[in-house]
Amino acid sequence: MTIRQRAYTGLRWNGLSKGLVALGGLIQLYLLIRYLDPADFGLMAMVNVSLAFTYNFLDFGVNNAIVHKTDVSPRQLSSLYWFTILLGLVLGGIFYVLAPLVARFYETPPLTDLLRVLSLVFVINAFGNQFKVLLIKELRFNRVALIDLLGFAVGFVVTVGLALRGRGVYALVYGTLARTVVEALASIGLGGDRYRPSRHFRLGEARFFIQFGLYQMGERLLNFFNKQADLILVGKFLGPDLLGVYDVIKRFLLRPMEMIHPVLTGVTFPLMAKLQFQTERLRAIYLRQINYLCALNFPIYLLLFLAAEPVIVLMFGEAWLAYVWVFRGYVLVAMSYSTGNPVGTLLLAKGRAEWGFYWNLVLFFLIPMVVYGGLHWQLEGVVMALLLSQALLIFPNFYFLVRPLTASGSGPYFWQMLQPLLLSLAAVGFGTLLGKWLFTTALPQLLAIGIISGGLYLGASWYFHRQLIHDFKALLFHDKA
Repeated sequence: MTIRQRAYTGLRWNGLSKGLVALGGLIQLYLLIRYLDPADFGLMAMVNVSLAFTYNFLDFGVNNAIVHKTDVSPRQLSSLYWFTILLGLVLGGIFYVLAPLVARFYETPPLTDLLRVLSLVFVINAFGNQFKVLLIKELRFNRVALIDLLGFAVGFVVTVGLALRGRGVYALVYGTLARTVVEALASIGLGGDRYRPSRHFRLGEARFFIQFGLYQMGERLLNFFNKQADLILVGKFLGPDLLGVYDVIKRFLLRPMEMIHPVLTGVTFPLMAKLQFQTERLRAIYLRQINYLCALNFPIYLLLFLAAEPVIVLMFGEAWLAYVWVFRGYVLVAMSYSTGNPVGTLLLAKGRAEWGFYWNLVLFFLIPMVVYGGLHWQLEGVVMALLLSQALLIFPNFYFLVRPLTASGSGPYFWQMLQPLLLSLAAVGFGTLLGKWLFTTALPQLLAIGIISGGLYLGASWYFHRQLIHDFKALLFHDKA
C-alpha cells in the first residue's frame, strides 16, 4: 500500500471515530444540560483545567518524539515505557496532595474530593499510552479508532447514567475515569500483538527523546496557560455560575474543530514526519491540510454565527439567548483557531519542538493580559479580547513558523484560507437570509438554512474548488485517486 493510500485509509478510520465521538459528545452535552446545573459544569471546568495542567507532564513529551524519530529500538521503547509509568505514579501523587490548594485558589472546597478521585487518571493512562502511540506511528488507525470509540462509549454510558440518577458533577468525574480505564485496556489489548515492553530500563538510552520532550513539555505548559487563561480568569473573578455558562458555550463551539482537526492532523503528522526531509512534498501536504480544514470549518462556523438564535434555542433553551453575543463572539474565536492550530503538527514533524516552545512563550505574556483586560466587560469582553489576540497572531504565525519550514510564499498560503472563506460567506449568507425568510420557528428555520447553505456551498465548491470535491470522492470511495 502506498503512502497516499495509507493516508486515505487513515483518514477514513480517523474520520469515523472522531465523527462518532463528536456526535456522541453533542448528544451527551444536550442531555447533561437538562440534568446538571451550570454550577456543576463550572466545577468540572475547574477540574478539567487542573487535570489538563498536570496531564501535560504525563509522557514528558516523548510520545511525539517516538512518532518523529524514524528509528526507535525496542530497548529505547522499553526504557521510555517504564519512564512514563514512573511519571504517571509521581504525577498522580502530586495531583492528590495538591488538591486542597487548588480548591483554596478557586475558593471552592468541593473541588478537593473531585480532584483526588481523578488523580487515578494519570496512573491508569500511563500503562496504555505507548501502545496507542506506536499504532499511530505505524498508521494503524483502524485500531486507534476502535480504542477511541470503546473508551467514549463506556464513558458516555457512565456519565449519562449517573446524571440521570442525580449524581451531579460526579457523573462527569466518574465518566472521565471510566473512559480512561477502557482506553488504557484497549490500547494494551490492540497494540500488544506487535510490541510488549521488556523489563529493561536505562534512562540514558532515552536521552534524545527526553531532550525533545523537554521543549515539548515546555510548549504544552505554555500552550495550556494560553488556552485555559480564559477559564482560569473567568472562574477566579466571575465565579462558577458564569464559568459554567462560558465553559458550555466554549466546549460546544470547539466541538466542530475538535471533530475535524484530529481526523486530518492525526494522519498528516506521522505522514509529514516520514517526509520531513522532502520540502516540496511536505509543503504540498501542509498547504492542502490548511485548505481542507478551512473548507470544512468555515461554513460550519459561519452558519453558527448567522443562525445563532435557532441553534441556541434548540441546543440550550431560550434562557440562553441572553448569551447570544458571547456565543457569536466565540464562534469567531473558534473559527480563527482553525487556521493556526495545524502548525503544531508541522513543527513536530520537522522536529522543531523548540520553535513551538518559543512561540508559546510569547503568547504566555500576551493572552492572559488581553483576557484580563476583557473581564471588565464580563463574558462578552473575554471573547472579544480572545478574538483580538487571534487577529494579531495570523501574520506572525505564518512568517515565523510556517514559511521557514515549508518555503511557502504568503500568496499560496493565505489563498488556502481566503478561497473557502469567500465561498462560505456567499453560500451561508444567502442560505441564512432565505431560511429566515421562509420559516420563523427554530427547528424548520435551522434545517432550511443548513440544507440551502450546504447545497449552495457544494455547488460553489464544484465550480470553484473542484480539487476538494475530487479528493473527498477519492477518500470516500477508493484509494487509488
